[in-house]
Amino acid sequence: MALVADSGFRRNLGTGKSISFVRGVAMLRQLIVIAMSLFYFSTVAGAESDSGDSTSNTSVFGVDVKNPVTNFPRVIFLDGMTFGEKQSWQAVELLADLVGMPVARFNIKFNPMPGMTASDVLVEKVLRDINKSWGEANTRGLIVLFMVGNNQLIKALEVGKLYDHKIPNISFIAVANLVSIEQRIAWYKESQQTGNHPFLKYANSIELKNMLMDWKSNNK
Repeated sequence: MALVADSGFRRNLGTGKSISFVRGVAMLRQLIVIAMSLFYFSTVAGAESDSGDSTSNTSVFGVDVKNPVTNFPRVIFLDGMTFGEKQSWQAVELLADLVGMPVARFNIKFNPMPGMTASDVLVEKVLRDINKSWGEANTRGLIVLFMVGNNQLIKALEVGKLYDHKIPNISFIAVANLVSIEQRIAWYKESQQTGNHPFLKYANSIELKNMLMDWKSNNK
């Protein structure tokens, strides 16, 4: 099942301001957000690239794919880049073993600031690029969300609502999205000590394996 941005999203129409005024403010806001996203892409996002061997992976649509790249993977792991590079790839490789196919990783760091941020705009754009790529390949793909990855998706979909954007070629599975803040902090500290990604805790989860099997059986 794909999550899509709902249509009919409107804001500021009950303020008493004229339609032209409201549209002018909305357009100004869009220009500011676009400028912010360009700044973010050229500075912050660039700093998030793999600190290891740059030839070991290729970045496409804001997604890192392990070389050699033959086809764009149909499964992507999204955890908000909360953990280290090695831990991130560790989770990706584990997910690839579970699903039985290549897995890529979303390489944009989650911005927890309230309201619309440049990071949210960038993530929404990347989701549309991914959706387009899978659509052109006449296939449906899966994004596995881990912990804050779910929050990152929600914020990006809010951006999509502004423009009535839809991403029908993407399905989502959320893992550990209901974990408490206290538990998330504890797992983060543990990951820093052990060097292991918390996703490993779900490697033997029957529920996760069943969800992955259901997706594969319905999207061959």
